[in-house]
Amino acid sequence: MFEIREDVSRDECANVLARAFANEPGMRWVCGANLDVSRRWFTATLALNDSRPGARRYAVTRGDEVLAVAIVSPAVPPPRLFQQLRWMAAVGGACGWQCVRRTLRYLELTEPLKPAGMWTLDFIGVAEGARGQGLTRVLLRRIEADLPEHPLFLTTADPRNVPMYKHLGFTVEKALELDGMSVSAMSRDSSLDRENVNAKIVAA
Repeated sequence: MFEIREDVSRDECANVLARAFANEPGMRWVCGANLDVSRRWFTATLALNDSRPGARRYAVTRGDEVLAVAIVSPAVPPPRLFQQLRWMAAVGGACGWQCVRRTLRYLELTEPLKPAGMWTLDFIGVAEGARGQGLTRVLLRRIEADLPEHPLFLTTADPRNVPMYKHLGFTVEKALELDGMSVSAMSRDSSLDRENVNAKIVAA
């Protein structure tokens, strides 16, 4: 049986996301190919996201195994300056200052593309051994159930993800180039077919 939980530790979620994004062009541009660097970047970034009122962290689990993770942040002002500086120090010390500069460059280009009032699907990643079981859709349905009136915004630097997100109801709002990468900004209203995702989620 699958279960969706909101109490999975930050470190466990960072581990799943680092592996899920290991070959994603944007993360490789920011962190390189080193999985430990990516894991430390995700740990620091999830800590920053946790500082935002209303931010949510979801994990699909089976027993003690974490299969998929989604991170969602609300349409509120960015974290306070001291929290941003803490993130910069954590990432700069653990990952290198190039990771900080490239993250800020990515945000500088993509944040202005987000329509006012939209929540952001910051990350959604599925462990390699759990792919093909519809867990991305399961997580999106749970997010929609919890936030029925809030449309979602995301960006992806992997063109291979665009058809999947379109299938899940997202539309491309704008595309841009960043250091040879194609970055798509996408949004979705609350129109996925509704299911009781809190109750009967069974394994494939």
